[in-house]
Amino acid sequence: MQIDMELTFNIEPQQQERPRATGRGRFIRVYDPPKTAKFKRELKQLAMLEMRGKNKFDSAISVTIRFFRKVQKSVSKKEHARRTQGHVRQS
Repeated sequence: MQIDMELTFNIEPQQQERPRATGRGRFIRVYDPPKTAKFKRELKQLAMLEMRGKNKFDSAISVTIRFFRKVQKSVSKKEHARRTQGHVRQS
């Protein structure tokens, strides 16, 4: 049985930065940088709100993820126009 579900999160994507480490004596603590940790917390909260009242999954799931982000400020006017019109560059 296949159940189709679409979840949309209105949040700006954040790159996964390299974990940081700090040492105190013989102990090392590894942690996410603040921007990455904040993004993970916000995304978790949005997902929990979106899934509230829905059944949990009993079997394997398939996930497709699409990210949409703003056009960079450092591109030319021609490239900016191409990207905002949705044209895809040939590979």
